[in-house]
Amino acid sequence: MRNKKRYVVLESFPEKIPAEVEFLYQDKSGFVFRASPRAAESLKSDAVFVSGSMKKIKTRAKGLNPRPNI
Repeated sequence: MRNKKRYVVLESFPEKIPAEVEFLYQDKSGFVFRASPRAAESLKSDAVFVSGSMKKIKTRAKGLNPRPNI
């Protein structure tokens, strides 16, 4: 069975991160990390967005700057 994971978006890069957390990339909405569910729970208070799906993280970033209707 696959390991469960959570994707966490933070506004700023934390000084101290748990061992199970992996930095993935930075975009307009913040810093994106992959974490275990237990580590994500500890980062939840500082998080902008927490999800179990990378697709939701990426579509949320596109939704922040929608195209103007012409």
